[in-house]
Amino acid sequence: MAPAPEAGGVANASDLFDWLNATQAAADGKGGGWECSRPRLGHPVALAVAPALETLLANMKLAFMLHVYGIACLFGVLATYTFFSLINLRTLISSRPFMTSINVFLCLLGASRAAYLMLDPYNLRQLMPRILGALLWDLAFPCLTSAFCLIQLAFFQLTQVGTT
Repeated sequence: MAPAPEAGGVANASDLFDWLNATQAAADGKGGGWECSRPRLGHPVALAVAPALETLLANMKLAFMLHVYGIACLFGVLATYTFFSLINLRTLISSRPFMTSINVFLCLLGASRAAYLMLDPYNLRQLMPRILGALLWDLAFPCLTSAFCLIQLAFFQLTQVGTT
């Protein structure tokens, strides 16, 4: 049973779950192979918990490889298609300014996710620095948001909706 909240109405994070003991139990072989996948950075609560690479590969090697490299190939196809669309749209930039920006954002999205999954899937092997892995993974979110915003703006201008 969880302890009662402290005087501020918020429970102490170390009372909710002791991440150090969970990581130590995983290192000792008592925790089922689970470990914290993000650094603590002086904060008592980890951001995500992921299985150890050895446990993952022992239980789901084929499914994991199909997932990682299949999705990486799909992101690579997206990046390649949008790159060639950019080359094709170069002559039509004045008539389609939003299409060029949308394709740039989608190309960045596809290239960053494909690189992230091909180089070190989910940073499980920790071949690249965590900041680089986080940058490659998180670059996709602003690209996707910007592409959707530009699509909405293009639809708005296309339909000539008056704002009164």
